[in-house]
Amino acid sequence: MSNELQVIKNFLGEELYSYIYLEKDIEEVSINKHNEAILKHKNGEDIYRSIALTKKDWEIIFHYLGNLKKTGYRENETLVYDLPKGYRFKGSLGNITKENIAVSIRLQNEEEIFLENFKISAFVEKFLKTRVLAKNNIFISGATASGKTTFINCLIKEIPLVERIITVEEVYELKVPHKNKLEYLCANGDYDQILDDVLKSRPDRFFLGELSTQNVYAVEKFLTNGHKGFMMTMHSDNTQMAITDTFFAKFPSDKKLTTSFEKEAKLLKNTVDLVIQLEQVEINNKKQRTLTEIYLPKEDKLFKFPNEEQDFKAYIINQKLNTKNISNNFEVRKKLKGKDLKEYVYSFKKLKAIEIYKKALSDGYLVGRRRIEQLKRELKDR
Repeated sequence: MSNELQVIKNFLGEELYSYIYLEKDIEEVSINKHNEAILKHKNGEDIYRSIALTKKDWEIIFHYLGNLKKTGYRENETLVYDLPKGYRFKGSLGNITKENIAVSIRLQNEEEIFLENFKISAFVEKFLKTRVLAKNNIFISGATASGKTTFINCLIKEIPLVERIITVEEVYELKVPHKNKLEYLCANGDYDQILDDVLKSRPDRFFLGELSTQNVYAVEKFLTNGHKGFMMTMHSDNTQMAITDTFFAKFPSDKKLTTSFEKEAKLLKNTVDLVIQLEQVEINNKKQRTLTEIYLPKEDKLFKFPNEEQDFKAYIINQKLNTKNISNNFEVRKKLKGKDLKEYVYSFKKLKAIEIYKKALSDGYLVGRRRIEQLKRELKDR
């Protein structure tokens, strides 16, 4: 156990620490009362557990995390802190709630997730990969626990490793495998200053963890500067609301009085290429995160899944899409196939298929994960 993890354990206490780091298949730990933890299981079940923490203990925890973040902590403020292993602590103390405490600890899924895990068809998966390679500006919308961050991390995997990536987050949740990357942590909400730094750094891509009242101006400024390849997540009920009502609602009251709603909506429609809606639905008595909408703002075309997938497929096929930029992006990586791919896989036969796939991508090769898995099975059968 690392020193940082040991210190965190000492402050959180044995019980809460075990719920966060030792329990299996837990996605989130919520605290609505100082002596009770609610564990959200990945199957959707809420598990209630008691914890031996007093209000004074929680004050010590908040001030300790605030000092680690070098921002301190004041009552009724929201504290966001990046716990070890990439877990996100977000909470506040004070009379902002009836029980004087509100804490949410989001746990990272350590399993390797791909787009196909969202129960989308091969056609939709290929469409999304194509749009990412073409440097579309993409918003990923959905409710809490709908898989927005996981989904954007899946899209990031499709970006050529030679590109320069810059991210800005309140806590580190985006997983960027690229060597040429710059990851900002915006602890004090000074997004304007960070954005100026980002624009001067000439990134190939810029990603934002999540839209908020503190960064909505920065997002608007970045999009209107003509940059491509921007991605971010946001909370919204549907894709069309995401780039109208939801985006506009993030503006502070004084700005709303002097800003035209229609003007902002038109601006977003002209700069955002793709909006994706995610939901957590029940399939065979199990909770499943899936894609439910795709909205193309510039064409003003909305498709709902799975009912309108055939209409979506027909529309995309009939469009004369510009594939020149896409093919150029593919050429950045050297294609590895046939005998060369077999030799590559066999040379790393002690590794798992997913490990070989990751290594091939890091080496700059364009490969198919399923083909590598097939070759691994053939190697095992020998």
